[in-house]
Amino acid sequence: MSSIAEMIRQADEQLSMQVNVTAGLAVAAAAEHLDEAPSLRDAAVAARRALAERGRALETAQLRIRQLDNAVAHLSRVLPFLEEGWAEQRELLERAISRDAQDGLASWLNYWFAAASSCRIDALRRLQSDVALPAAASTVAERMSVATRALDERDWQLCREVLEIGSDGAQVGQRQVPDWKAPGDQGPGLAVREELRLMAARLALHDGLADYADAMLGAADQDQSTAPRLALRSRSARLRGADGEAEALLRQARDLDPRDLDVTVESIAQARRRGEPDTALDHARSAVGSLLSLHDIDGDIARLVDPQAELWIAVAERASDEGDRGGARRFLGRAAEIAPRDDGEIAATIAEKRAEIASSPAERLRALVSAGERRISLGQLERARRNYEAADSAVPADAGDADDAWVRASARLRWADAVSAAALLLVNLAEHPGTGLIA
Repeated sequence: MSSIAEMIRQADEQLSMQVNVTAGLAVAAAAEHLDEAPSLRDAAVAARRALAERGRALETAQLRIRQLDNAVAHLSRVLPFLEEGWAEQRELLERAISRDAQDGLASWLNYWFAAASSCRIDALRRLQSDVALPAAASTVAERMSVATRALDERDWQLCREVLEIGSDGAQVGQRQVPDWKAPGDQGPGLAVREELRLMAARLALHDGLADYADAMLGAADQDQSTAPRLALRSRSARLRGADGEAEALLRQARDLDPRDLDVTVESIAQARRRGEPDTALDHARSAVGSLLSLHDIDGDIARLVDPQAELWIAVAERASDEGDRGGARRFLGRAAEIAPRDDGEIAATIAEKRAEIASSPAERLRALVSAGERRISLGQLERARRNYEAADSAVPADAGDADDAWVRASARLRWADAVSAAALLLVNLAEHPGTGLIA
């Protein structure tokens, strides 16, 4: 019987020596006492059980490594705009300004445009507070300060001109800025210029200025058939009341990249208009699931200008799946902040998600009751029933306090009232067919 245990020990040593992986196979085999198994068959059964458990653990470890690699890859791209990477950027900018004032101004503007293209307000504030431009450029500094405040406040009128300058490119000394080198850029600064154009269009659409957005999106200096441009043109058409055109443009955008965030925002909006809340949330989940990581999710979402609550709900779900319940609660809070006040569907979904990640039975109880009430108001009795039944068992009768007991009793009464109302409606429909109204 010891031959199976020895085989596992040898495999464990080979993995450690050849690929530098501690798989824990020998420890798992020892825990099953393979050497003491009464028969070879018993030893084999125990060994397979131990190996299956180790296999699942290693698959989980592999997933975590992939997640970490994705997070590092994403971080390497956005680090210049995060607080952790600011010290290095500040030193580079100060050195450039001290060496050559004009080239330093170009570098300063280059950083501003790159940060503004993804609406990184914190990065823009650090730039303007920590790196002073030469006195001769004081007018530029003041103009960019106004543009930063306008971008933060979504004031298209006050930041439009600066965004247009950046999207067209400006000659500063020997440089055409922005010339920020982004991964996969087809030329210095082209990706940043396109993002500035998209940002200007998003801000215009935020103010309902569809004509201006169309003008920005129709610029021919880059391919007009990118997924983000098509999605924003779809939104513009929808704002103008051209629903058929909006749907056609969105189909084109989804054919190119259904998980692009601008495409997702418009997909959610059109699903909402069709009265398909589950489809809207599925679009959000698909997009969020494709992100490399959630390390910089605030930056990823901020550039959209008008993200919907569904996106933050999907982010909260992914954070919860990755074990970050604190982040999940924060993201649900963001969803609640931007959700339309009259959107009971979103409110119910947020309450249900809060119940899933509740930190205590009492918190779960109250979230479920809130969700149940929302579902009743929407006429979704089956979903309400599931919420109320879960609430009834969320806190054991002998474990909760008086408040918990009161909430539980109120939930039972609320559900009973809803059932009675539904029954009355059915009787009314039977007595007055075709009316659909309670007499």
